[in-house]
Amino acid sequence: MTPDSAHKILEKAFGEKLKKTIEEFRSQYMQYLVRNKVHPDLGGSHEQFVTVNTAYEVYSQHLKDAQGNNVGFGLNTRDILGIQIDCMKNWWRMWGFEV
Repeated sequence: MTPDSAHKILEKAFGEKLKKTIEEFRSQYMQYLVRNKVHPDLGGSHEQFVTVNTAYEVYSQHLKDAQGNNVGFGLNTRDILGIQIDCMKNWWRMWGFEV
């Protein structure tokens, strides 16, 4: 499943535009599951849940990648690189070098 096809499946299921951030999108997904009783534990069909859940996983990964290539703990690769550069500067300063 591609992000585009996942987007179409979810917009059709939700009946509205998808949220732009991963946090808002996750909230929108959870509200949809509960409101429409899609989850099998709430009486929904297993097939419908699997389809929507697969689309959710594909599209949420697409959002994560689009929002800075997250590597975990709310940090993206740009944050990690900045932390590494700061550590190197501090190390050089510790040894008496001007940075």
